[in-house]
Amino acid sequence: MQNSMKQLIILSVLSIVLFSCQGTRSNYEIDGTAKGVSDGAKIYLKRITENGREHIKDTAIIADGKFRMSGKVAEPTIHFMSSDKMQGQLIFMLENSNIDINLNKDNLMLSKITGSKSNKGFILFRAGMDSIREESRKIVYKYRSEGLSSGKEVRDSLHKLLEKSSIATQDYPLTYVKKYNDNYFSLNLIGLEANKPNFDAIAFREAFENLSPELKDSPKGIKTKQKLDSLIVLKNKNK
Repeated sequence: MQNSMKQLIILSVLSIVLFSCQGTRSNYEIDGTAKGVSDGAKIYLKRITENGREHIKDTAIIADGKFRMSGKVAEPTIHFMSSDKMQGQLIFMLENSNIDINLNKDNLMLSKITGSKSNKGFILFRAGMDSIREESRKIVYKYRSEGLSSGKEVRDSLHKLLEKSSIATQDYPLTYVKKYNDNYFSLNLIGLEANKPNFDAIAFREAFENLSPELKDSPKGIKTKQKLDSLIVLKNKNK
């Protein structure tokens, strides 16, 4: 009876371990489709290195409108996909998972990607920025078509709306990081914003502390914290 119980416990533990291993992938598998693109076209998977140089991580050849890529990344990171037969490039978050990419041969940026949680975060960010920019374009159009020939009160009102829209554009990255504190794109976004001249290191440092433990304790999270701290020290020295 005791032996049977021991065997049952061992089997239970093994099943839990096996299930956990299956739930965490150590590599990515990209299944791509490229309808209307001729066979032999090359697809490039690229990233930007820490010194700002473009590095081709992988290359695939299209056959029968399809291509495949596989490999691994240390953690979710922004990558680029381009082709020798298509204009532009696709920007997306690459992570270790099963990813499906349906390339739009006329506009790579409109390609559809599924299977990457971190890329969903990037899509949400892009949609938010597009919404703010569209609202700004409407205000600019109204200002040009009506404001110039209107009274001072109308012009001042439109001018205030333009200023508000400009501030919303500048503030959106920080707002996004605060809201989506469990997505790897937020961590990448902090790094991207840190390269801007008017970067608010203190505000983003506070937002960083609100990120999930998984993000903060990741290799990229540790590097991001170090960079934020060094920028704050530099800012205090220049006061």
